[in-house]
Amino acid sequence: MTELFADNAQELRYRIFWLFLVLCIGSFFAFLFNTQITNWLDAPLRGTAGFILPQGSFGLTLSITLLGGFLVATPFVILNTILFLRPIIPQPISKGLLAKLFTISVAILMFGLVLAYYGLLPLVLAFLSGTIIHHLHPLISSETYLTFVMNFLAVVAVSLELPLLVLFLDRTMAINAELMENWRKWLFLTVFACAIVLPIAPDPISQIILAVPVVVCYQLTIWLLLLSHRANLKIPTPVPSGPQRLPLAIAVPHQSKPGSRQIVDPLRAPKSKTIDLRAKP
Repeated sequence: MTELFADNAQELRYRIFWLFLVLCIGSFFAFLFNTQITNWLDAPLRGTAGFILPQGSFGLTLSITLLGGFLVATPFVILNTILFLRPIIPQPISKGLLAKLFTISVAILMFGLVLAYYGLLPLVLAFLSGTIIHHLHPLISSETYLTFVMNFLAVVAVSLELPLLVLFLDRTMAINAELMENWRKWLFLTVFACAIVLPIAPDPISQIILAVPVVVCYQLTIWLLLLSHRANLKIPTPVPSGPQRLPLAIAVPHQSKPGSRQIVDPLRAPKSKTIDLRAKP
């Protein structure tokens, strides 16, 4: 038991080390392209934003650096999670399947960023700024705006990885969709509670908006899992084609003579005869 725990701890340290290395590499590149990323995130605002605090520029640069490293490390987190759980997965996982999983994970991450930035973010900003007071001019803080945008993009992109991870695990080991449905209300409550408690948005409405993608992706995962199980049930069992081969030999149990009332001891009963069907009469 101690050796098993030591092996698992060593494997966990190994996975955490590689994830930390990937996080540092992604953060480094995000720091190099800090100006380009800031301009890209600031484009949907269509206005002039300013810093309120003196340390706002440094805090924003640090947030962008950590966000870039986190997004780059997300596909590697999924890959290393599967590699860590591989000893307890019943079916073997080939390197080709792992490469396909990593490629799809990167594609889903990019799709989530594009969807959140070009599709959902304008709608969210229009909803949050729907009430306009004409005699007041809005003064938007760059720290508040960019922090909300970065968190929104990260939540949407990472939440879309959940269906991929669950469906992949369901392919290699059975996952109970009914159990996920039973835990749904508790997960929804936990997600909204964490969104309100954690400092990821400046106001309760923004916090609820950040929690919605996680809830939607969890429900989408349950639907996809149920559809996958129903599709597997509809697949008919293949019937072997071609002529059926007869067995080469059959065993015929010993039978007593008709009309005999002799009680046979099971331990001393004669063995069954084996008839070779290949022998010609």
